[in-house]
Amino acid sequence: MAAKIQSVIGPVAARSVFAIWQSARMGGYGVEYVNGGVRALVALADAAVAHCNPLKDCKGLMNDGGPRLGASYKVMGVMAV
Repeated sequence: MAAKIQSVIGPVAARSVFAIWQSARMGGYGVEYVNGGVRALVALADAAVAHCNPLKDCKGLMNDGGPRLGASYKVMGVMAV
């Protein structure tokens, strides 16, 4: 897969996004970058959940006035929570 992508995009610069992803896949230096990125995304999601607890009223934090977090609603006839 990586070889096909590289044949389309041409030469790959060192430490580019493609090189980092390819290195991570092979267990090289890119693992640290990808691991750090995933940890940062998890931390952001955790902070968002901590800011708006689904058990409390979060309607003031939502712009669209949609259902509160944690509300259940039907999706294609199946109850989703």
